[in-house]
Amino acid sequence: TPGNAEILDCLKDNQNKVSTACYAKLRKREKLDVILPENDYSLMSKCAIIIQKFCSNDKKQNILSCLRRNINQDAMPNLCRRVLYHRLMVLNSDGRFNQGLIDNCQRDINKYCQSEVVNKNDDYDSNEDDPDSNDNDNRKKTNDDDDRVTDRKMDGGIIQCLRSNYTNTSITLESQCVLELIDVIQTSKLDIKLDVKLYQNCRKFLKIECIGIDQEDCLKLLYQKNKIDDDTCKEQIKRIIREGQVDIYADRALTFACQADLLKYCNDIPIGSGKQLQCLLSMGKSVTSQCQTILQKRQELWESVSFSLISHEKKYGIKMRFNANF
Repeated sequence: TPGNAEILDCLKDNQNKVSTACYAKLRKREKLDVILPENDYSLMSKCAIIIQKFCSNDKKQNILSCLRRNINQDAMPNLCRRVLYHRLMVLNSDGRFNQGLIDNCQRDINKYCQSEVVNKNDDYDSNEDDPDSNDNDNRKKTNDDDDRVTDRKMDGGIIQCLRSNYTNTSITLESQCVLELIDVIQTSKLDIKLDVKLYQNCRKFLKIECIGIDQEDCLKLLYQKNKIDDDTCKEQIKRIIREGQVDIYADRALTFACQADLLKYCNDIPIGSGKQLQCLLSMGKSVTSQCQTILQKRQELWESVSFSLISHEKKYGIKMRFNANF
């Protein structure tokens, strides 16, 4: 007999296929899971070893953040990693559930992303507990109903809007909001599905062209070779390229290739605003050959998205050009 929250986890994994009323209940439960992770039986039981080993000194409400920081630990069980990915996807797919983002980005949300805020009653609360209404929902469930269920989710709308403004050279977000966004962006690098908009809009390319390799890097290469024929996917790829310019840790391949150089030359440079990238560029041939190689490739990539380095310099006060010694 299924137990240990397995049925609930199954429903969460298939929430876009369930009835309207069931969906509403699941979303409420997911909100509780990420706001009060200590009450999340599935997370607490499947991640007990990791929590005890790495998160015992953290406040209960910060358990998710602690687990995210330790997600690549060899000791993390696959079952824990799976349920953690799901909780992180909730945080990255619906800004209402990410309390840190709401608390620290509210002014920027009101100023730049008001059109993304959902004003509807939360998933038809008014009739979700009416059994007759539930029966009607189930009887009427069609493909169109599935679309409604999907549309009711914000699908990362607020987060997507903030991320786009983060790389917009004419906009400067508040510093506390930037810190939250850096956390969101770096979390999305754990699994491409955690970058909701990128995964949704580029899924067909990921399934055909990017199997068994770094998927983000694959998309960037396809874009550079002009093999992306979907405009919405193109826009998402341009966004992650720009994010990599602002925060080098948003570019996994670049970070991996230049890891030793970052530690050696740029360890004291704060994350964000392109400062660590500028630090590497200023080192010229002092950086390792593999770091030089990928930096040169990234220069070509940045030029391919026609991203204005001059305007970026004005915003952040940095000079993002290659040293002549390369």
